[in-house]
Amino acid sequence: PCAIAFLFRDGWAEVIAGSKEGLYAWVAANYAADSLFARDPRHTLGVLELGGASMQVTFKVPEDSPAPPDEFTEHIHVPTVKPHPSDLGWAPPSPSRTRDAKPGVTEITVYTHSALGLGQEAAFEAHERSIRAELGTQLSDVSDPCVPVGYVPPRGLKSDGSKIRPGGNFTACVDRVRALLGLHDPCPHERCGMKGSYLPPSIRGEMLATENFFYTARFLGLPERATIAQMAGAGERVCGAEWRSLVAAHLGANKRAARGEGDDETFEEDEASLARYCFSSSLIVAALSHGLKLPPRAKIRFSNSVGGVAVDWAMGAAIAFTAAAVEREEEWLLGPDGRHRWTNPFGGVDWRILVFVSAVLVLALVSASSRSRRAATLERRIRAKVQAWGSAGRLTRSEGTFGSLTSFKSPAKDH
Repeated sequence: PCAIAFLFRDGWAEVIAGSKEGLYAWVAANYAADSLFARDPRHTLGVLELGGASMQVTFKVPEDSPAPPDEFTEHIHVPTVKPHPSDLGWAPPSPSRTRDAKPGVTEITVYTHSALGLGQEAAFEAHERSIRAELGTQLSDVSDPCVPVGYVPPRGLKSDGSKIRPGGNFTACVDRVRALLGLHDPCPHERCGMKGSYLPPSIRGEMLATENFFYTARFLGLPERATIAQMAGAGERVCGAEWRSLVAAHLGANKRAARGEGDDETFEEDEASLARYCFSSSLIVAALSHGLKLPPRAKIRFSNSVGGVAVDWAMGAAIAFTAAAVEREEEWLLGPDGRHRWTNPFGGVDWRILVFVSAVLVLALVSASSRSRRAATLERRIRAKVQAWGSAGRLTRSEGTFGSLTSFKSPAKDH
């Protein structure tokens, strides 16, 4: 234990479930987009998060669709501030599923699922285990389609690396990743997605893809709004590119640093990360197309922010906790008969709630400001790298932050 200046009790701390993280990220995204109170899901944002250990999927379910099972549902009560402009004159096609929301309070119900083991790092480790297991049953070398042709793992990284031959085949890599999604697991629901989880019959509204979804799309040079087909095309290019072409385009600055000509990150770490973009693009396409059953023309918004506001589940949690505190205080003030117990100079709101809400909002703003400063610093470093690549003539830049991969030459052999 350490001494801190803030009032804290052990009972106030808890580890949230993945579904709660998905819910709070959804709240943060739609709060930033001013669509938190939209009743029609077509005017809201769904949120996809690709972390290291798990993948979260959260979106509002249409009121005319069957209610998801309880284990795939999260509810939140927020004070009703104003109707969303899209809802003016709009009536739900069926009775609302709002159960116990009081007057002046809106209950929001979302579908959310956290697929543990399908985060980028966890899925890559599972892929490597399957390759090594296959290696143990064959006398010859095994081809790994998720590694660009010509890539050689750094010495000491894997003892069996010499027996695994880089294949650089995007289509074959997607097929391998599909096997990790558990699409053939027993399905106890009417419709299932990944690992036997319930999947609603329809997904409406724009999907915001954050974290490793965003980082991969940015590296591949995709625009902020791109289709699954565009992601697949970029994945084919990076998987089919010769390793020397990838290194020349993306690690030239680090090569100079390794010779003492500059100051940058270590070369080996960047090589390992660069080699994984074939796998990560395949994972994204497999998850969106086969796990969520979205069509190739579906347009995804790859971004970590909305309207310049960073989408952070911590901010969503602050909004949710504040809303819950306001609702509890309103119930205490009105009493069971709906009449005010007492009033005060603040217009009927207890000063303690005002202090609490102010403190939470200040903490959220400080966190967002700090994250924005870190993001700005990272962006400046990225831009410096990109400008160095462009001036050296190694990379033809186009619409993406990291330029285009269309200049890479695929190996002569057809992969």
